[in-house]
Amino acid sequence: MSRKNIKKIIPCYVRIQRLMRDIPAQSIEAGSKISNLGQIITQESLQEEWKCNCIRCREIKEDYNPKEKLTIFRKDYLASGGTEIFLSFEDQKNKNIYSLLRLRINDKDPDINALKNVAIIREIHTYGQQVSIKNDGNNSPQHKGLGKALINKAEEIAHSEFGKKKIAVISATGTRNYYRKLGYRLKDTYMIKTISAS
Repeated sequence: MSRKNIKKIIPCYVRIQRLMRDIPAQSIEAGSKISNLGQIITQESLQEEWKCNCIRCREIKEDYNPKEKLTIFRKDYLASGGTEIFLSFEDQKNKNIYSLLRLRINDKDPDINALKNVAIIREIHTYGQQVSIKNDGNNSPQHKGLGKALINKAEEIAHSEFGKKKIAVISATGTRNYYRKLGYRLKDTYMIKTISAS
């Protein structure tokens, strides 16, 4: 199957990495000499009037409209011995994605004490132009509370649908204070919160 045909059927919760980086053709020793394959496929998709549904192709960039009505969308799928719940803030037509969260519910507990009977937030991301936390402008969806709303939704799903009493976040050191403000506490290398019915 060609790369183009794969992009036509890719699920909405998948983010395709760069198909090929911009390496000068004269520097490529073997294989395809096309160094901008992603750009070529994008151009062909516009000409042929189809659109890739992957996250990379839908993430909001400079086209942010602060008046756009956003909705939380949810997609559940099975993956590697568990259930993944993909939550995202998108426009009504699912054309642009503004923020996403991946919630993991394992079928059986991993061999990590901190993660026994715990739901896991594997990833959370808000797209758009990076701005300072103090920036009160409307030129980006960042720092508008989208991530916090997705975290609240994930906590609700983990507790009400799966009976989990705790939820963990895989968090870098620099983001731990953000999670502390939301009630998470450090245990081993995870930020963990006790959750209850809202």
